Amino acid sequence: MTVFERSPDGISNRALFLGVDIVAYHEGNSTDDISLDTLFWNNVFECFRPDLKVRFLPSGGKTDILEILKGAPEENRNSLFLLDRDYDDICGDYIDRSDVLYTYGYSFENDIFSKEIIDYFIYNQFPIAERRQQWNQEIMNYFEDTDEILRTIAKFDQMSRKINVGGIATDGFQRLYTDGRLGGKPTIAEEIVEIEQSRISQNLQENSHENVDGNWQRRINGHFLMDISYRMVVFLARKLDSRFSVEKKFLIRAFLSRSFNSIDEADERAQYFDLKLRYIFK
Repeated sequence: MTVFERSPDGISNRALFLGVDIVAYHEGNSTDDISLDTLFWNNVFECFRPDLKVRFLPSGGKTDILEILKGAPEENRNSLFLLDRDYDDICGDYIDRSDVLYTYGYSFENDIFSKEIIDYFIYNQFPIAERRQQWNQEIMNYFEDTDEILRTIAKFDQMSRKINVGGIATDGFQRLYTDGRLGGKPTIAEEIVEIEQSRISQNLQENSHENVDGNWQRRINGHFLMDISYRMVVFLARKLDSRFSVEKKFLIRAFLSRSFNSIDEADERAQYFDLKLRYIFK
């Protein structure tokens, strides 16, 4: 914790000291030159509030950010605390303050995910026009075929967190794949999901299914979702070049660079960030 974070006055005056409008504390490792979280939040503000001069400060894990938030004054106009949503709104841990902004989905990975981005990335590695429709169709087919099982995983993960039982798509989520080869098509083993459902179902409390969101793209564990995307990219790319390789961190950076290039006003994610930032800086 820095000298600025030791008192409410220090937190309030940090923006003035740094010569910016807003100091934004967010999750991430401060030792990174530019963390993935920094890139994400920078893109959000460039898209929805380009008029603001913001200093983004990666400040550790979520618990570290919450600890700084405890010392911040309620009427805090120069600081903002940027958090992964996780299941805070599902589990009753949501913080309703004007200086707190959550991701729209479970984490920033959910907010940059789209089938179109996967297609765009593959095409830019192998710009072969006659194959693009085939790739796009394979991607669409995969997510259509797995829609129900991904929805099931997301729902049971939310329900399990509500009763403090280990969720399906948390630690060791790779075990859901029957094909363990890196880059293999991500085939999720239904029998494993059924075992997990049974384990969690034994602990479910009455009405614990209420307020559970079936939108898996928004609610499923973000690392799990990005792992699916990563495997899908490598699987398709290796059809043309068996030597193809890409680090997951680089792939996420590529997704980040593209995710806010074109925003559809009808997109719920866009509506969320637009309305929240209008409210915060009204």
